[in-house]
Amino acid sequence: MIQLIIYGLLAAGAIFGAITAWHSIQHSIAAPFVAEQITHDQQVVDAANKRADAAEARATNAESDTQACVSSAKTQSDLVATWKAEAARRLAESAKAKAEGAAARQVSQTAIQRYQEIAARPPIKDETCQAQLAKVDKLLRDAATARAAAKAGK
Repeated sequence: MIQLIIYGLLAAGAIFGAITAWHSIQHSIAAPFVAEQITHDQQVVDAANKRADAAEARATNAESDTQACVSSAKTQSDLVATWKAEAARRLAESAKAKAEGAAARQVSQTAIQRYQEIAARPPIKDETCQAQLAKVDKLLRDAATARAAAKAGK
């Protein structure tokens, strides 16, 4: 029986040695392939890291560009609001000037009609041309004085 135990131990030692040798052979054969795969995988990982860093930089640049665009748009919107207010003010001034012009035109038209009526009247009997010219001169001077007073009153 001891002999069987010894043979069993020898057989177990031989099997253990064979397994150890097999693993050693496997590692020595597979080692170059594993190293090559690790090198290849490291290149892929490095390329992915570079792309991730580049994408992060682009995202940061995009955020700053967006902030610049928002700021520029606000400035432009403020300018447009200012220009609209100026346009509205000038439109109001224009409407006021138009109304004043229409009123002045009406006054002028009335005066012109009056002067035409006076000019169309027949001369007064026994009135000299000099007297008639003096009346017209007085009318024109009074009209000019009234117009100057109206302008000064503005």
